[in-house]
Amino acid sequence: MRLTKLPPPEEEVDPKAKKAPPKKGQPLEEAKPTYGRAWLSFEELRNPGAIESSQRIFLETCPLMLKPPEGSEPGAPLVEQEEDQVERVFEKNRTYIYLKVTLSDPVVPSVADPPEP
Repeated sequence: MRLTKLPPPEEEVDPKAKKAPPKKGQPLEEAKPTYGRAWLSFEELRNPGAIESSQRIFLETCPLMLKPPEGSEPGAPLVEQEEDQVERVFEKNRTYIYLKVTLSDPVVPSVADPPEP
């Protein structure tokens, strides 16, 4: 599963109001989106009659998929950002997500009890 962590939206501000300048000596941090991936296992759903799977999944930061360079042929595949340019946000913060999947019907139907002789 691929996911994107977006920066929080800026609050709507009155256009006439002036924004306070940043304090001297403090750099402005530019909020950038962060891209990650998580590996899911649906093994629990292979059990007969199972309709629910709950997992705690570790997120790993993945490189940004960039557009192909100009001049390349139409339909060219996306190019991955260099690994050394990716800041490992999720790994540094040990980020996990809790995922619960519930199905309306089981993938593997329940096994009916065999009739007694």
